[in-house]
Amino acid sequence: MSNGIESIRGSTSVMDSVRLMNEKNIGALIIVDDEGHTSGIFTERDLLRKVVATRQSLDEPVSTFMTRDLICAQCDDSADDMARRMLIGNFRHIPVLDGFEPIGILSIRDVLRHISDKGQK
Repeated sequence: MSNGIESIRGSTSVMDSVRLMNEKNIGALIIVDDEGHTSGIFTERDLLRKVVATRQSLDEPVSTFMTRDLICAQCDDSADDMARRMLIGNFRHIPVLDGFEPIGILSIRDVLRHISDKGQK
């Protein structure tokens, strides 16, 4: 799972969101509400399909383009269960929660690393 968690408010501009993703070398950000609960995710795929392809302003709030209907994993779910959810839903990133609190994002890279590690044991 990604080290640390990068989360932002929905009012953050797309440009600032992309800058943060670039700085941290990550492909997704969790969007949180005022209580710190997950309200969405903004991914590279959202950027390409919803912003760039439709020529939207990078000054718009990221909440306009985030994915809202999330499939999330809980911290006590197995890695295999999380990977299965990603495969079924065709996701590259899945938020991992402890209850309603975001604690990380599992990426396809993490899944591939897990599979590779299992094969070496």
